[in-house]
Amino acid sequence: GKYAYVVGRNSDNLIVLDATTYAILASIKVGNKPVALAVSGDGSKVYLANRSGNTVAVVNTTTPTSPTLLTQVPVGEEPEGVALLNDGTKLYVTNSDSDTVSIFQVQSGPPYLSLLSTVNVGREPTGVAVTRPGSFVDGDFVYVANREDNTVAVIDTTNDTVVAVILVGKGPKGVTAGIIPTQ
Repeated sequence: GKYAYVVGRNSDNLIVLDATTYAILASIKVGNKPVALAVSGDGSKVYLANRSGNTVAVVNTTTPTSPTLLTQVPVGEEPEGVALLNDGTKLYVTNSDSDTVSIFQVQSGPPYLSLLSTVNVGREPTGVAVTRPGSFVDGDFVYVANREDNTVAVIDTTNDTVVAVILVGKGPKGVTAGIIPTQ
């Protein structure tokens, strides 16, 4: 679409921008210290990690110029990252002070998110990413950067278990798992 979404960490809001005119179209309060977001494939919902509120906010963006807060769902302590599976069926939230990832089933109506499980991944998980279609592996895998133990954990989304922990160097925070060119 022609919209960009911005997390307003210190103003506790989601900001909607027109990506062609660069104008601010809307702003909505979403919780205490939002720090990360993920947008559904059809653009109808935005999921935000509220670090100080220990929640994930679900915002209806079907009409981006007038977003509405649908719910706030409790997660672990100090959530820092959110990622949706490519098919939009599950949401993964890193909880930096709980050393876990909360895994939710995404629902079209209330309660919008249903907790499936919580997985231990490493110390202070921050960034999270899902492999993209056409990537180097078959299926969806979630990569989680664990800042305090200098690792990246890999979660197999078919059974939501950690299948690898990779020592990567000091203080990893961001991670991406996109399409890797092979030629």
